[in-house]
Amino acid sequence: MKRVGGWLGASKPHASSQSLSALDEPAALEDAMAAVIHILNDDVDTADVELSRGNSPFHKVSSLFLSTISISSIILPLMLTRDIFK
Repeated sequence: MKRVGGWLGASKPHASSQSLSALDEPAALEDAMAAVIHILNDDVDTADVELSRGNSPFHKVSSLFLSTISISSIILPLMLTRDIFK
């Protein structure tokens, strides 16, 4: 008998499940945080370049956050100019 999860496609492997070592994790976090500081200084391009260099989960989550900020900075002004909120 098949499991329900198999019917729904849940048996597909996830992208990456490799963990960082105890020595690599603090260094990767520090590197990602240094890149995120550029966002706070309104230097999004530099933050994007630095985040794309890393491959840790910290870099990936920060890059996803940066993408969300970039998309919302484009869509929100369009929504406001088209009077969608009225």
